[in-house]
Amino acid sequence: MKSFLTAISFLTIFRLNLKEYDNKNAPAYFPLVGLLMGLPAYLLLMSDIYLKEIIALITIVVFTGALHLDGVADTADALFSHRDKEKKLEIMKDSRIGVMGAITLILILILKINIFKNANPGIIPASMFFSRFIGGYVISNSKYARSEGTGNFFKDYSFRENVFILLLSSFALFIFIDLKQYLFVTIISFILAKLLIRQFNNSFGGWTGDTVGASIEFSEVIILYVLSF
Repeated sequence: MKSFLTAISFLTIFRLNLKEYDNKNAPAYFPLVGLLMGLPAYLLLMSDIYLKEIIALITIVVFTGALHLDGVADTADALFSHRDKEKKLEIMKDSRIGVMGAITLILILILKINIFKNANPGIIPASMFFSRFIGGYVISNSKYARSEGTGNFFKDYSFRENVFILLLSSFALFIFIDLKQYLFVTIISFILAKLLIRQFNNSFGGWTGDTVGASIEFSEVIILYVLSF
C-alpha cells in the first residue's frame, strides 16, 4: 500500500503526507495510477456533455499537474538542440520553454484531442496504463543521468522484482480492451521502451525525470493511435 500511495503522490496533484515513502517499488504502481487517472476522462467521453473531448483532456492535465507535459517540453528542447550531453542536461533544467518544446506540446495535445473525438473511450485508461508501464521500464533498465534530481528517488526500482505486481494490475485492462489488443500493445510497449532507452542513453547518458515524463507522453500518444483502429 505504501508503494501505491507513493506513486499517487508523485504522479498526481494529490500530495499525500506519508510518514514513509517507498520510492524503490513505487514505479510498479505507476501503470495502475495511470489507469485510475484515465477513468474520469473515460466517463466524460461516454457522456453527452458539450466539448467533452476538451474537458476530458483538461481533466487528465489537471490530475497529472501537467508533470509529464513539462517533461516533454524540456526533453524536446534538449533533444533537438544538437548539443553535447552535458549541455542537453543543462537545457532540460532551464525553466523556460523553447520553440521545439512548444511545438511538441501543441502537436501532442492536438493528436490527443483528435483521437478522443474518434476512438473508443476505453483506450484512454488503457493507454495511460501502458505509457506509465513504459516510464517505469525506462527507469529500471537504464541508469540515472544526473548526480541528483527528482528522478533520483526511483533509481533503485527493479522491473524484475515487481513483475508480479505489474501483471496483477494489468488484469484491470480487460474492462477496456480485449485480449488481442492487450497482447499487441504489450509488444508495442516493450519495443517503444527499448527505443526510448536507446535514444536517452545516446542523447543524455541515461534517463532523467524529464525524459521519463516525455517517454510517458510520447508512448501514450502512440498507443492511443494504435488502439484507435
